[in-house]
Parts: sequence; structure tokens; C-alpha cells
Amino acid sequence: MSDLRSDATTDERTAVARLNLIGTLEESGIPDAANLRSEAVQTLHQIADGHDSELIRALAVQKLFRLNSPGEAANIAIGQFSKGAYPDLVRETLNSISSGDVELTPNLRTALTMAVKRP
Repeated sequence: MSDLRSDATTDERTAVARLNLIGTLEESGIPDAANLRSEAVQTLHQIADGHDSELIRALAVQKLFRLNSPGEAANIAIGQFSKGAYPDLVRETLNSISSGDVELTPNLRTALTMAVKRP
């Protein structure tokens, strides 16, 4: 996880594979999952806020959606849109709404509308 945080020489394919591994932490059968999950959530927030690749940032946000309740995931999405919308984030958010991982709240609907209207 520290490699993803540092944004070192990780190519997008490797970063996506690592994010997919982090996504398995939603399964509760893993020993010491609570500590791993806590560290993963912290790492995902750092990636979502600062990675150079918009795709990697959007995938980190998508993993955050899956590791939280749909209501909390809506708040995460709103927070991310407030920092700036980009096509990968919009796409991952819409996919997560469709899958039920994110609740489409009135505030999120407004944030999505504003994001789509941006040039």
C-alpha cells in the first residue's frame, strides 16, 4: 500500500491490480481485517486526493464506496466532486449508484448535475 501512496514508479495496470486487492478487504473472513481495512481506507483517501492519474484516483474512490455504507459513499462522492470533477470520477460514481454501492441523495444528484455541466 505504501507504494501506491508514494506514487513512485507504479504503472496504471499495477496500481489497478493493487486497488483490486484492497477491494477484497470488504470480505470479513480475513484475519485482522479491521486493521487492514483501516489502513486501506486511509491509503485510498490519500490516493483519491493526490494520485497523478485520474483513472487511479477514480478507482480509489470506487473502492472507498464499496468499503462504506451507501449513504456514507454518497458523502464521499460529494466531497470528491467538490475538489473537482473529471470523467473517470463521474463514470465510477454513476456505476456505483447503479450497483447500489452509492445512494443517490439530493445533494449527490446536484453535485453530479454540476459535474456534467462543467466544460
